[in-house]
Amino acid sequence: MTQQAVAPGQVADIAVVGAGPAGSLVVVQLLRAMRRDRRRGSIVLVDPAAADGGGVAFSTADERHLLNVRVAGLDAHPDEPGHFLAWARAHVAADVGPGDFLPRSAYGDYLRQTLQAELGEAPPGVRVSRRHARVRRLAVHDATTPVTLELDDGSAVTARRVVLATGAAATSDVVVTMWEALDAVVEERWAEAVRSLRLLGPWLSQLGGSAAQREIVEDTLLDALVHAGRCEEARLLLTKRLDRRQSALDRRRLAAIPA
Repeated sequence: MTQQAVAPGQVADIAVVGAGPAGSLVVVQLLRAMRRDRRRGSIVLVDPAAADGGGVAFSTADERHLLNVRVAGLDAHPDEPGHFLAWARAHVAADVGPGDFLPRSAYGDYLRQTLQAELGEAPPGVRVSRRHARVRRLAVHDATTPVTLELDDGSAVTARRVVLATGAAATSDVVVTMWEALDAVVEERWAEAVRSLRLLGPWLSQLGGSAAQREIVEDTLLDALVHAGRCEEARLLLTKRLDRRQSALDRRRLAAIPA
C-alpha cells in the first residue's frame, strides 16, 4: 500500500477482510467514492497472502487456465464499460476483443494494477493500511462501538465498519467429501457415491466455479442414482432442474431413465 498507514491502536473507519478479487474491488470502489465525495477516511485491508488482487482464482501462472467470462463482462469499474478491454489491449495484446477469454493470471494482474492506480489517486486525507495476517476472531460488542479483529500474529485491528470479502474458499471437509464421492464413482460403489454427492449439494458454492461447472457434480449424482437403482430419485432431481431451466439434453435424459 502506498498511502499513509493507519497507526497501530487507532480506530480505522473500514476494515476489509480479504485481499483477493472481492476485497481488492471493495477497496477500489471505496477509494473512488471517497475521492468523488471528497471525504477523508481510513481503510485497513487484512489478508495473509503476500500479493493483492489475484486470490486463488487468478493467481495461477499457467496461461492455459482461462477465464470463464468474456473480457467485456469483467470491468472493475461498472460505470466505465471497456475498462478491462482497454487494459488488456495495453498489457496483453493489441488485438484482444471484447468476446475473448483471457488467461486468469491476466485478470489478477489487472486487479492489482487497478488497485494500485486508485491508491495513487487517493487524496492525502485517505489512509490505507495492509495487514498480512489472518483474522482469528471478530469481536462485536454492540451496534454503537467499533469492532475488534483479532489476528493470528497476536495483534488486533479496530474498525467502525467491517467488510467480509473472503470469497468462496473451499473448506477441507468439502474437498475431502468430493474426493470420497469421485473415488466411489470410479470404483462403482454407487450407494456410497450417492451418499457423498448428496452431502456435497448444499456446499458446492464453496468450491467456486460457474453454475454450469457445479452442475457437473449434479450430473454425476444423477448417474450414480441410476446405477444404484434409485431411478425415481433421479427422475425427481431432473424434473426439478427442468423446472429451474429448460434443457433439451435433460429432457432426453429424463426419458431415458429406466421405469
